[in-house]
Amino acid sequence: MKVDVVGSVSRLWRYPVKSMLGEEVESAKVVWSGFYGDRSYALVDVESSRLVSAKNPAKWARMFECSSGLLGESESGGGAPLVHIVLPSGERFDITDGNYGDTERAISALFGRSVRFVAARAEPRVSTIELFHPEIAEDPDGGQTTKFVRARDAQAGTFTDVAAIHLLTTASLRTLTDIYPTGVFDTPRFRPNVLVDTGEAKGFVEDEWVGRVLALGDEVRLRIYKGCGRCVMTTLPQGGMPSDTGILRTVMKSNSGKLGVLASVQSGGMVKRGDQVVLM
Repeated sequence: MKVDVVGSVSRLWRYPVKSMLGEEVESAKVVWSGFYGDRSYALVDVESSRLVSAKNPAKWARMFECSSGLLGESESGGGAPLVHIVLPSGERFDITDGNYGDTERAISALFGRSVRFVAARAEPRVSTIELFHPEIAEDPDGGQTTKFVRARDAQAGTFTDVAAIHLLTTASLRTLTDIYPTGVFDTPRFRPNVLVDTGEAKGFVEDEWVGRVLALGDEVRLRIYKGCGRCVMTTLPQGGMPSDTGILRTVMKSNSGKLGVLASVQSGGMVKRGDQVVLM
């Protein structure tokens, strides 16, 4: 079997609370469901019983003003990771005991809607999300809000939409910038777990990895199984980046709406910045 060195791990992220900003890390523990702690919690809209997601910015765009992170790598007595969240006011809540009352009240006040805080290990069946489609000619649902339902075989124990791990390359970001120079194609806009530095390569090189196994360092092995379809979240303001529907329009025109790839975990372990990335 042909083995190719395709780059190195440039940056790593995890997002403990679904749709909130996450945290960039130097290293991460990869388990069967992805990065330990990734999307391990979510909010649920009490009125609709649907997952809170910035995919419906009319209701939930301010999720990108909130951030979340792990409180170390340990687990609580109930098995869920220990996390903290920070609201736009700077108010911080540590989630350590399964008592979410204060957190729920503060976030409900922020959005003007009642929400409840849930752990994926306790309530994995909450699966429906509202998805708004910007008015883009290439999208037949442009201007509409549709339902997105997480597949029953989505990663149990997390609130990821589809896959355990999402990877993106510097080559793809460079290509998009060349096509749309005024767009801000900063990596966090696309919320990957792993950014792979592919050197001087250009084009959507990760598309060629589908169906192959990717080795990250000495331990982690991922099976790449599909491209990652993009949505309205890529167009929203976050972390100093402006609102820009041109981001999604460019991805749709240049690569059929896909950017990055999705992977399942073949073998876990530790991954860190600088690790060699090998296509097997």
